[in-house]
Amino acid sequence: MKKYFVLLLIIIMIGVIVTTASASPICTNIPSGYDVFELDGQYAQGMYDFNPLLAVCLNDKLALGMMYDTYFKYYAVMGRYAPVKNIAADLYYRLDGSNSWMADLRGKYYFNQSFDLAGKLYYDSSNTSNLQLLGQAEYMFNEQWVGNAGLFNSNHTTFLVLGAAFEKGAIAVGIDGVFPTTNFSNPMIEVAFDYLIKK
Repeated sequence: MKKYFVLLLIIIMIGVIVTTASASPICTNIPSGYDVFELDGQYAQGMYDFNPLLAVCLNDKLALGMMYDTYFKYYAVMGRYAPVKNIAADLYYRLDGSNSWMADLRGKYYFNQSFDLAGKLYYDSSNTSNLQLLGQAEYMFNEQWVGNAGLFNSNHTTFLVLGAAFEKGAIAVGIDGVFPTTNFSNPMIEVAFDYLIKK
């Protein structure tokens, strides 16, 4: 099973077709015993979009929450299910009358304590570029700093993703630059702030 999982992640890294990036390391587990406040933001060509989310972790396999999109002005209910360690799926259902939804499947394989490969397959039922894929390598410099580099493809366009994240205690902050491979001078900047709330 491990061989097939590693092969899948390598195919994702090499044969990229990539996703709405998540800033820095891809989260594949649910922090049991905590609730999570998350704030994601994107900036590109004068467009700002922030997505505050509050999720309740019911156990180590299931989390439920609510998200708001400040640019498109809609709420969405969300759920994350992690059936096994380092594999998780997210589902978002928009509460704007459109009956549209978003889902992703993400996985991670640890080669050692410092290095892992991660991938995320993303689908948006309302978007013309419905299927997107992100594959990246993540390197832990120490217990607090993680760097990531990968490829993201959406609508037949490939992007280079470079980022870093800092984590200490209950707080994690990440930032990514998403660079079109045809024009490195016009990146999208993504930031993420996570706060774990002890139950």
